Amino acid sequence: MFIELRSNMRHLSKAALLWVPVLTVLILAPSVVAQQPDPKKSESEGERPFEIFGGYSYLRDDGHNLNGWTGTLIVNVNKWFAIAADFDGHYGSHSEGLEVVRVREHGFTFGPHVALQNRSRITPFAFGLFGGAHENVKVGEVTETATGFAANLGGGVDVSVNETWSVRLIQVDASYTRFHGEGKTAPRFSTGLVFHFGKPR
Repeated sequence: MFIELRSNMRHLSKAALLWVPVLTVLILAPSVVAQQPDPKKSESEGERPFEIFGGYSYLRDDGHNLNGWTGTLIVNVNKWFAIAADFDGHYGSHSEGLEVVRVREHGFTFGPHVALQNRSRITPFAFGLFGGAHENVKVGEVTETATGFAANLGGGVDVSVNETWSVRLIQVDASYTRFHGEGKTAPRFSTGLVFHFGKPR
């Protein structure tokens, strides 16, 4: 078990290093391009305690394209720190020789979410989520399933539309899963809408 834990941490470390340049751009770019303050935001205005994100998600898994959905519940502890629960599903098929391979993957991860709130309409964020994933692979008439460890390390940029809605321009993850004792990291890209609700505080 200790060896497997060390292997998981090694894969996660590599994933984090791969995405450092991406996250750096996501976090620094808004501060450069968003110079105009949002007139609807003021320093005295509180943030809403809850957010729900939902949208399209693309996963590049072992060289194959998987399309699907993602949804995240975010509970804001304060202006910049939150706890997130992420759920996603990705689906696709490809050919291997004469066989058609159909893949279904579902993930459920939880962890810290950090947002760089400011007076502009643009809010960059980053997260580190950990949990599990379930994979269903059907080759011809044979189906194999597996459940294992999963993690999502990434970030993105939200653009405020009004006090209730934001557009998630882009979310980029290093999505790590470990099935049958083998770990792999795949890039995941998501976009969609964020609904903010609850009494501002």
